[in-house]
Amino acid sequence: MTLTPTSPMVHPLDQNSELVDLIAEVSGEPRGVVIQRLMDEEECLGTNVRRDLKEAGVPSHVWSDAMIEFYRTTRSFLYETVAWNRAPLKLEMRTWIGNFLAERASGRSLKVFSFGDGLGFDSVYLAKAGHDVTYFEVSEECVHFAKKVFAKNGQDVTVIRSEQEILEGEFDVIICLDVLEHVPSPPECIEMFSRILRPGGWLLTHSPFFFTSSHRVTHLASNRKYSGSTEMFTQQGLHPVDGRFFWDPIALEKSSTEPTQRRLGPMRAGGRLLKIGRVANAIHCYLAQKMSKTDRRWRDELKLLLKVET
Repeated sequence: MTLTPTSPMVHPLDQNSELVDLIAEVSGEPRGVVIQRLMDEEECLGTNVRRDLKEAGVPSHVWSDAMIEFYRTTRSFLYETVAWNRAPLKLEMRTWIGNFLAERASGRSLKVFSFGDGLGFDSVYLAKAGHDVTYFEVSEECVHFAKKVFAKNGQDVTVIRSEQEILEGEFDVIICLDVLEHVPSPPECIEMFSRILRPGGWLLTHSPFFFTSSHRVTHLASNRKYSGSTEMFTQQGLHPVDGRFFWDPIALEKSSTEPTQRRLGPMRAGGRLLKIGRVANAIHCYLAQKMSKTDRRWRDELKLLLKVET
């Protein structure tokens, strides 16, 4: 069997009208509201979360009970996550991951754990590529949305609701994208990843720890110290083997010694720049916001939908 990556534009990201219907169904918000909020997000990623966090009076960049409650109750991440998942940079990341796994899999289907996959688009992409995918997410609303995405794409993705369901050494691959910068203790997550990865397995992750600007108000300032560092990974036997320049993403292999098959040049150079973001991140945040810019055509289509709706 030959495993090849599929299109990174997972359905229904490619159909605004169907996407709006799905968000309205899951969120209970009127179509007009959904279209406007999605338009705002396509204009500037992070708009809905930033606005709703401010209205809730929750301090940004700090882990707190109020932040936990915000995560539990807000719908703003639905819009941010949808827009991000079809932004050009995210599509590049998804394609890079598909190519990395196709190269390393040697024609076999891999058992993949998609951790914190939100709306399920990465899980669908990997399932379509022929892998056995398990999805995990804490948000009930996101799980509800993701299940509908799985059904729309005709993909059988295993959904689990607790890490207790996972066996030690169960997975060949763990995908963790845009999660660790949100959690109060990234090393605890990395320790868990190492336990459930088989020897020789890979962790593929994107964690912009430096990105604590007004556009990313739920990224924790306490995690900036991890920017550009692989130490918390190597302490758990996870060694970098490949990655894009700005670690979007990087790949790490579980091994008792440093793996021999490595391509570290680009990520080493990028890592030196990322380390600067621990203490001076203004330029980093500006570039990250520019690089995560959305595709204008989606907002233009949404404008037309809103005219019809009103």
